Amino acid sequence: MKLALGSVQFGLDYGISNTTGKVSTSEVYQLLDSAWQAGITAIDTASSYGDSEKILGNYQSPRLFNYLGKISPECPPDRYIEEAEQSIKDLNIKSFEAISVHHGSILLKENGLAHYQALAALKTAGMTNKIGCSVYSPAEAIELLNQYPLDMIQLPASIFDQRIFDEQFISFIQEKNVELHIRSIFLQGAVFLSQRNVPDILQRLSPKLALLERLSLQYKTSKLALIMAPFANNPSVDKIIIGCVSKAQLEENLAAYHTAKSLNIDLSELAIDDETILNPSKW
Repeated sequence: MKLALGSVQFGLDYGISNTTGKVSTSEVYQLLDSAWQAGITAIDTASSYGDSEKILGNYQSPRLFNYLGKISPECPPDRYIEEAEQSIKDLNIKSFEAISVHHGSILLKENGLAHYQALAALKTAGMTNKIGCSVYSPAEAIELLNQYPLDMIQLPASIFDQRIFDEQFISFIQEKNVELHIRSIFLQGAVFLSQRNVPDILQRLSPKLALLERLSLQYKTSKLALIMAPFANNPSVDKIIIGCVSKAQLEENLAAYHTAKSLNIDLSELAIDDETILNPSKW
């Protein structure tokens, strides 16, 4: 199962199309039950996601998920162990499957080596099986992986942001033997916006949203399945991190994922190359 469950909505009111706010604790636990039953075993989290880690840690179940954690951007190198220990305590786990630096740019700054060494120390201490980094673009991933040996890289990708499928980038990732985890497959919910609800900053996205709608009708499949198809079917993608705010939404995503795996459609015409749209930090 490539799908991993994102947890930012468990601790924060997050997402441009999220109209329900932070997920209630009871709904979180229903989501976790359903995720496990469906074969989802990985949860993406971070100490900066409000109280999500404590909520996850209070989940009363013998089931054990694999956690993909992140060190907060403000954490100095000499406090990595302290922060990871607190997250492990809050999550009520023995160790992480992977811990990443929350922003790859930190490793590219003057004291980047100190941050990398602090990250590597977490693996040496047995607090995580893998170490990685969360970045904003394939170019940033390449720059980092040319400087530091990492086990995994997490970066945004969506039906409109298909930069990860560049042949040179895929070959580079394979050569480095690095796991590829993608996030923001829903572009913080922007892929679900109707044309009349597109904010001014995203107006250049409107033609692509209309095209997505037409392709859905043409192939007689849901937009959600089309959105997932390129990533569900690409062997270079190891994990697809999705955020859900209800059990019903998770079930809808699971159904779309299984449909997506059966689709063999060239959707490259939906791709755009506009950093002001592809990078939510610029919205």
